[in-house]
Amino acid sequence: MKQRGLVVVLLAGLILGTGQPFAAAKEADPPGRIAFVRAGSVWIWANGDQHRLFKDGSIGDPRWSPDGKRLVFVRAGNSYSDLIVRDVATKGETALTANRPPYEEGSPEYAAASVWAIDPSWAKSGEIGFISDAQSPDETFNIWLVDPETGQTWLAPIPGDESYIDSLSLSPDGTHAAYVVREYDDLRHDVTVRVRDLATGEAHPLINQSNVIDPAYAPDSRRIAVVIRDDAGHADLWAIDDLSGKRTRVTNGMNAAGACWSPDGKWLAFFAMVDFEFQLWAVPFDGTAPGEPRELYQANSIDPTSGCSWSAET
Repeated sequence: MKQRGLVVVLLAGLILGTGQPFAAAKEADPPGRIAFVRAGSVWIWANGDQHRLFKDGSIGDPRWSPDGKRLVFVRAGNSYSDLIVRDVATKGETALTANRPPYEEGSPEYAAASVWAIDPSWAKSGEIGFISDAQSPDETFNIWLVDPETGQTWLAPIPGDESYIDSLSLSPDGTHAAYVVREYDDLRHDVTVRVRDLATGEAHPLINQSNVIDPAYAPDSRRIAVVIRDDAGHADLWAIDDLSGKRTRVTNGMNAAGACWSPDGKWLAFFAMVDFEFQLWAVPFDGTAPGEPRELYQANSIDPTSGCSWSAET
């Protein structure tokens, strides 16, 4: 009977066209390349493999250009940071900001002149948005925009009622910005996501809820992925429709962070904390119901605060 059962299984495998009994069909890897930070250097995941693009030690927040040929990232110095654009093929770099104070390191003048550029986002429309305290007498952070081709930089209109902001994501069409607003007082620390019209400066909360972080615009310029932390401390990924307010849960109990969308909007990559280490995961998402998350890469020293950026193959 055991032999007969084995024959049946073998025949079933051949009839189904596998030619190999018990051979499970391998799930296709998500398409394209995902840039992320590990130990201060830029790494790339693609087609199931991963490699370090270049070694540095002081890199954060890499973001692909619309054509996938360049990366903008933050390079941290001593009490300052700058935006750098790197050509992947030639390895040439162009600084978009020059924030190193022109004084002796460690001097009071040096400390007073420190300026930070953080959280870049490269829109398909061409401009790069970032957050900086440049030209801010009260040390508040504001949204700035820069044309990477000309170097022209300008301040986005400011709503006027925000204290500290971070985690910028530009809509692909370049018309809006989603970002985190942090409000502090003696009794509370509210963290919310707002969406700002970059032409008028008008801003509105994405959802009327606190403990919302890490916004990431979808390619349709409408959906925004965010991480929401519940009262029990669990952080999960959600997709929010900015027009209708509809919420779709993408993960459940995964301690998610730093999501990014695939160029076709059919996948979301994110970091999940497992055994106190962050891993790179992805989940298929057709806009209505997410599929099963799958692990792409695990290693120590992955930086979830830098997020990720997804580009098509070039």
